[in-house]
Amino acid sequence: MDPAASEVDGSSVRSLDEDIRALFEECLSKVRHQDSLADWKVLQDRLGALRERIDQAYGEAPCTYCGANRPTTELKIFEFRRRAALLWRLCDQCWKFLVTGFNASHHRGANLQWRVELPLPINEVEARSYINAGMKLVGRHSGYGRAATADG
Repeated sequence: MDPAASEVDGSSVRSLDEDIRALFEECLSKVRHQDSLADWKVLQDRLGALRERIDQAYGEAPCTYCGANRPTTELKIFEFRRRAALLWRLCDQCWKFLVTGFNASHHRGANLQWRVELPLPINEVEARSYINAGMKLVGRHSGYGRAATADG
């Protein structure tokens, strides 16, 4: 079986590659013809839809907190239920909320990087409270639903 044609979440990788190639060719054509910005709107919409398909096909485990498909930062968290330290994967937005909430909850000299490098990891309650505090200070990001628990 051709691995490029294997099924991933209902769409074949081959058709995804073909769609990427077609979109790329269309972009080049618009650049060559010096199309107006208004003509690019359709391509922007298609690019957004293609990005979602790429996330589904090649994405890692989703953000532990909100479920977004693009986790970028790993954070060692102690979870009381499991009585173990686990890696949480956080998207950029949840990480920013965590940093904002941590900074708001501590004096100016507090350093999150130093805190997460300590042998005793941040616990789940701390992490959730920092993210929630950051959300309240910055505002909720749209498009993602918050995961109820770290394990599903």
